Amino acid sequence: MKTITFYSCLSLLVISIFSCSKSGPSDPSGNNPGLASLQTAGASNITAFAFTSGGNISSDGGSAITSRGVCYSTAASPTISHAVVTSGSGTGDFVCNVSGLEINKTYYVRSFATNAAGTAYGDEKTISTMAFIPNGTLTDIEGNTYNRIIIGNQEWLQENLDVSHYRNGDPIPQNLPINQQNIRLGIWNYYNEDPNVGAIYHKLYNWYAVNDPRGLAPAGWHIPTKAEMIELCDYLGDTLTAGGKLKQRGLSLWMNPNYGANNNSGFTGLPAGFYNFGFINKGYYGGWWGADTTGISNMSIYHLQAWRLVVGFEYERAYVDSFYKESMLSVRCIKD
Repeated sequence: MKTITFYSCLSLLVISIFSCSKSGPSDPSGNNPGLASLQTAGASNITAFAFTSGGNISSDGGSAITSRGVCYSTAASPTISHAVVTSGSGTGDFVCNVSGLEINKTYYVRSFATNAAGTAYGDEKTISTMAFIPNGTLTDIEGNTYNRIIIGNQEWLQENLDVSHYRNGDPIPQNLPINQQNIRLGIWNYYNEDPNVGAIYHKLYNWYAVNDPRGLAPAGWHIPTKAEMIELCDYLGDTLTAGGKLKQRGLSLWMNPNYGANNNSGFTGLPAGFYNFGFINKGYYGGWWGADTTGISNMSIYHLQAWRLVVGFEYERAYVDSFYKESMLSVRCIKD
């Protein structure tokens, strides 16, 4: 009987200990506060060095929100021990302007809310800062204006070239390669010879216009070499993903799915198509001439080739490959 009594007392003691441990700290209201409930807002106003985010606190968990904001880091699952931007207190929507970031960098962002029970976090968002810096404008000899952007250590024009004269003022004939077979002179044309299309995509040129000693690019600028096109892709990660960062967003001009397109580079590549024994691939592919032919093994003296940069609707990679010189592509200029 003594043994039974001893174990009964021990059991009551254990139950009492666990009961006390579960009761938690005392609260005047008789209710224990919980963590807040919240969601992280998507980013907006993204630049090379800043973005806007925030969140929505739907419940304070039974205790007043004393601090709220966003925390962010280049590592996943950031907390308030990382970089923080605060935005007042209380429940509801809030906005945070995050600045002082690194160009061309991926950040992980979570909203947070702190009350008496501790700090709660919203869902995680991934945000990539832009890879370019706007740098004014340029006007060519015909009065066309282009935006200038700095991408890494290079400066590019943000739009396709749209001149019908060489730098010295001589006109470039508007023609088609089929009309001048084996005549290696520079020409330009609109896709489908349609000025309305040209108003959007600008002109297509054969490589002989690119290479003409009178100069196709504005003064102080030139057509990029193969090495410069590869440098551009490498700065954006590599050729496997650079295409998405070079392409204009959305499906207003690009065919579905325009895979991976985010225009993080600011290059705003358009699917202007090509001329290669006929006009082809507008909406599907965009390509830009390179200035050089170094390293190309031409299989035919009748169809010589030069380098080009090309992106497409169904992949996010960028290709630097060779194309027939008599064909017609877009042209994009880089600063000397």
